[in-house]
Amino acid sequence: MNTPDNKNNNPNKKADKVIRINDKKEVLDTNNLLGKTKSKFLTLIKPQIDAFFDSLDDTLFDLAEKAETNRQQTLFFDGMREVRKKKGLMTRLFSERLEKVFTEFKRGHLNFFDAEKNTDISGDLALVDDEDLEENLAIDNLIAKAETAYHQPLFALKKRFSLLGGGAELDNKSLPLGPFVIVHSFAESIQELDTDIQIKLILYKLFERHLIAGLHRPYGEINQYLAEHGVCPTIKFDMARPVGGGYRGPAPAPMPPGAVPENTLASGEQVPAAGAPVGYSIMPTGVNYQVDPNFQAISSAFASRAVATMADGPTPAGTPIDMGLLINALSLLQTTSATDTEQSPEEIKKKLLEQLRTLDDSADEKHVDRADEDIIDLVGMLFQFLVEDRNLPAKIQAILARLQIPYLKVALQDRHLFANKEHPARQLLDTLSTASVGWAEESDPKGQFIEKITRITDTILHEYDDDLELFNRLHADLKRFLERRKKRATVAEKRVTEATLGREKVKQAKRTAANVLVDVMQDHTLPDMVRDILLKPWANVLILMHLRHGENSEAFQQYVTFAQKLAEYADPAHIVNITGEDLKQLMEEFSNGLELVVVPEPEIRHKTEELYQYLASINGIEAGEIDDNMEFIAPEEILQLADNEPDTSEVQEFIQEIVLSEDEDETEIETDDYNDIVENLEVGTWFEFTNSEGKTLRAKLSWISPISGKLLFVNARGLKVMDKSPAGLAADLRGEKARILEQIPLFDRALSAIASKLKDSSEEDSGN
Repeated sequence: MNTPDNKNNNPNKKADKVIRINDKKEVLDTNNLLGKTKSKFLTLIKPQIDAFFDSLDDTLFDLAEKAETNRQQTLFFDGMREVRKKKGLMTRLFSERLEKVFTEFKRGHLNFFDAEKNTDISGDLALVDDEDLEENLAIDNLIAKAETAYHQPLFALKKRFSLLGGGAELDNKSLPLGPFVIVHSFAESIQELDTDIQIKLILYKLFERHLIAGLHRPYGEINQYLAEHGVCPTIKFDMARPVGGGYRGPAPAPMPPGAVPENTLASGEQVPAAGAPVGYSIMPTGVNYQVDPNFQAISSAFASRAVATMADGPTPAGTPIDMGLLINALSLLQTTSATDTEQSPEEIKKKLLEQLRTLDDSADEKHVDRADEDIIDLVGMLFQFLVEDRNLPAKIQAILARLQIPYLKVALQDRHLFANKEHPARQLLDTLSTASVGWAEESDPKGQFIEKITRITDTILHEYDDDLELFNRLHADLKRFLERRKKRATVAEKRVTEATLGREKVKQAKRTAANVLVDVMQDHTLPDMVRDILLKPWANVLILMHLRHGENSEAFQQYVTFAQKLAEYADPAHIVNITGEDLKQLMEEFSNGLELVVVPEPEIRHKTEELYQYLASINGIEAGEIDDNMEFIAPEEILQLADNEPDTSEVQEFIQEIVLSEDEDETEIETDDYNDIVENLEVGTWFEFTNSEGKTLRAKLSWISPISGKLLFVNARGLKVMDKSPAGLAADLRGEKARILEQIPLFDRALSAIASKLKDSSEEDSGN
């Protein structure tokens, strides 16, 4: 360590303009270096300033042309004219403000901006009007994003400017070339504009896009220039932040009080993934959410792969390709991919490298940053999973696959895409894919759903640059669309369920009535007349009572009792002691029952009289003559009806239905895991069924009958497509004629599969 001369200890003496940097008494001419640094920096950012003003003019003109109201159009045109008129003044004020900062820095004055001009938005907002608040928010957000993106070069600049400033420790606000100074200098220059806050916010956005996003190169060259001139030529960087790559989009949200990011040590220092080489990280920093565990596993796998790659050979020669160049290349590819639907992930990566060579003649001498290349590979794996995902219909896969390039841009600009399950771009793709699981051409006859998916994809391809709010807007619009479809489908499903339940209840009632009557008749020899009464009108009475009151109700049992009495009274071989009053009471019950099922009055009188005469005759009660040629049916003949060939006899069909349905239920059922799967199914599960011709059908389990246990399936419109017994569905699953479609979000399934694949690959490599 050098001991300063005594004359330097005089606090009243002006600071020397030279600084000793080693024991050989070499010195730096700080004033000269600061002046040249300032000039060099202004020269480096001049093309970006020009691009900013060119873009600003075009943007305001386009917005004016697309304005929906005259007021908006006037606002944009007035803003465009005001900017054109004061472009030179704004440029001069911006440069002068930066020069003034350097002058103040030389004098040791580090508070470059007046306190009242730098409102702290965390303070008393009541003293700030709405427009000032909006502008302050835009300024603070822009500074935060830039400071996060350029952490490493800013770290080096603060070290070097601290030396040039006499050793005082600098923070982000006191760095002459820092985002704080640049953004506030710009903010002062646009105060000369007589325009609306909406125009100013557009200016900040374009300033971010054209100048802030391109600071990687100027910062790199200034650091190199100062290092070459002996200002901290070797700096040990804080490698907890991503290296290189330039501007990467939005800064993470502020941490809640007491929250600590997962990749933070007790000391507060953030660290990269375990085992990662110096400067390597695909994990975002400063997160304030639960990081996706699958992405953590992938990050660790990539870090291990990077270590292995470094062990196999030296790091690629040349400088990394600038992030701005990567994004520009992707933007050009994004335009062409708007119409090209047949690009595989591998083809896109190849075209990206070709586009980089087109944009930069020296691209062959450079290499893609290792972390950036891993992100490119990860996005490729994600979309490879998408196009191979059997849960998605092929037509949907082809549409969503076109999103690979814009999602690659998102991932490179903002690595929270994979880490944060609530990232807007991630949520949109998850919702798109989940909603598409049940889609089929038959369930979308007007093409409304496929048109919506296509329109969202086209909007992203044509409009996405770096504004994640686009994904929030599209997601909100998609959810409204899906909610409307869901409401219509729910109404249709309800109707289908009610109709099916009604049929199930009728079938159950019919089966119960048939069982009751078969049991009653099997113990008695009855004439055809009585048999026909029981199996025709009285069966309807029992069915009606079952539907109205249930099998265990008093009303239903009352009419069962009538059937039992009638069979006893009508069997010549069964002797009972009844009176005329008993018979009249029975006939009254018979007549009331027929009225319930709306038998015509003349027919009721005829059947009642005929039945009364027969019962009175065989029970010794005088009631007139009966037909001596009446045929009787023996008990065993009741069930034999079901063994005959079907005919038009209503009686035979009724018996056949109950007997045959019982036989079907008694069929031996194979018991295995597939039966357990069916037993534990939840309503809402989607299936894909395949018929013998190989044609597929997608259907959702909408309802499980509480009566028969049958499963009702509907399409995406809520219309019935089939029903199946549990045993039948288990057989379909067993025979691969049906398969369950997963409705886990696409990102979760894809990252889980990728993490598992990388783990298996790593284990194979270690085994070899």
